[in-house]
Amino acid sequence: MQTGLGRCGYTFACERDGIVPDVVTLAKGLSGGVMPIGAYVARPSVWNAAYARAPLAHTSTFGGSPLACAAALAALEVLRDEDLVVNARARGEQLLHGARTIAAEYPSVVRDVRGLGLLAGVELRNEGYAGTIIPEMLKAGVTVAWTLNQQRVIRLEPPLIVTSAEVSRALDALRVAIHIARERLGALPDMSGA
Repeated sequence: MQTGLGRCGYTFACERDGIVPDVVTLAKGLSGGVMPIGAYVARPSVWNAAYARAPLAHTSTFGGSPLACAAALAALEVLRDEDLVVNARARGEQLLHGARTIAAEYPSVVRDVRGLGLLAGVELRNEGYAGTIIPEMLKAGVTVAWTLNQQRVIRLEPPLIVTSAEVSRALDALRVAIHIARERLGALPDMSGA
């Protein structure tokens, strides 16, 4: 749901590794944020095994909505026509390189930076730093959030239309926020297990 439709610098993240999946599920960016829609795409053999004998085994209250489908088609056209996948890959390389440079400057605060395309995570050594970094970045006009299952990891997920200047601005905000967190909190215990 979150790694498809250009987010990782490929139309689908599995393309990077040459994987051809049996099933792909799509949502989130499928309509470009205009309205909710999801899709299930499968190889014919998988689809037929599930639905050939009972095509109504899976129903949907809003399935086939003409408006949602029109929004999805328009979003896919924009993704293609504006080369947003190419932009996501280039801006993602800029984002990850910049975040890794910042991590090297503040090794007592940042344990790791990882990601692909415009889906990046900054892993902190202690979740206490995030409580300062996130609000400081919000003050600078850059929206970030924790990951849901690990509050030591801050997600950087700019939109696919992000510009080089906007990535630079976000990185500047990250550097300042990490600096403030280190100055304000000092050396917190390393909870990363590293």
